Amino acid sequence: MWNGGLVGAEITIEQLANTCQRMECAISDISMVYDTYGVPAQTPEEFRARYEEEKVMLIQDGHISSRLSAANLCPRNEANEPNSALVQGRFLLEDTMVVITQDGNSWENSNIACFDGIITKRLYIGGWPRQAVSAYITEGQQIDACSLILGPLGFSVLRPALPEFGDGGPLSGLLRYSGFVNLDTNTTSVNEFNVIRADILNRVSRRVFMRVYFSVDHGYTPVRYEYLGGGGPESSRMVVIRVDIHSLQEVSDGLWFPSSGSVEAPRQGPQSHVFQAVGRIVVNQGLAAKDFDIVFPAGTKVHDEIRNITYTIKPSEEQFDFPQ
Repeated sequence: MWNGGLVGAEITIEQLANTCQRMECAISDISMVYDTYGVPAQTPEEFRARYEEEKVMLIQDGHISSRLSAANLCPRNEANEPNSALVQGRFLLEDTMVVITQDGNSWENSNIACFDGIITKRLYIGGWPRQAVSAYITEGQQIDACSLILGPLGFSVLRPALPEFGDGGPLSGLLRYSGFVNLDTNTTSVNEFNVIRADILNRVSRRVFMRVYFSVDHGYTPVRYEYLGGGGPESSRMVVIRVDIHSLQEVSDGLWFPSSGSVEAPRQGPQSHVFQAVGRIVVNQGLAAKDFDIVFPAGTKVHDEIRNITYTIKPSEEQFDFPQ
């Protein structure tokens, strides 16, 4: 569907850019549930085995594990081309975290955040020994960028280049910078995927700042991103951030989306941030901006930073307790 029958040795940079753009434009909205936590860096086989065998023990041993429900509306510009879904999209994230202390005490924290294109709402429920419920309303996109870029979108074709490592924007746009992309069509293996590689150069320094590896067996879906840093000659530059996709799920005919992956900074030690999808990833449900909202429960203390007021939500049959 996506590669038109091309194999790695035949595809050109322009064809690869067109393929990525079709993937980017094929997703208008996406919903999924996933787990995320930090673990020591490990091979894909070890990652899969640990998740299957020890996901409960990770919590019982005193670690923190989060389960998130996420929905995203991916934006388009006037030409129906994808903008950065991590910057200009609509979001609804529900992060549930179970914390268990060594003395056996446990509690559940929930952080829910949404952005409808105009305002951000955040709801916090949790705490120990007494539960607190509070909410904030702010203007503009105020959701923590790390929670977005470390989530599934940050592993997908919709991942933008990190600004500190070069140009932003969708991957297809980066591949269209004539003279600033080197394509190696020799097939190699990365995380059990057969891949080709594109090196993307910074337009000022003309040094490689980003490498992207594409699975030739999955319609050229990206399965690894590497960001390079360091001074000196090109041969001395090192990978400072690596984003690995460990598995893919076919979300529609010929369209693949990451279902597990990890992020690591090799120069900062053997730690990685991982995510694992739970169940089916759903795309193109027809979500709209109205779907990205939070209804605050009764008892919530709301801090409205747009109107500069604080009030408490009363039961539905009563009025809001607005200040006089």
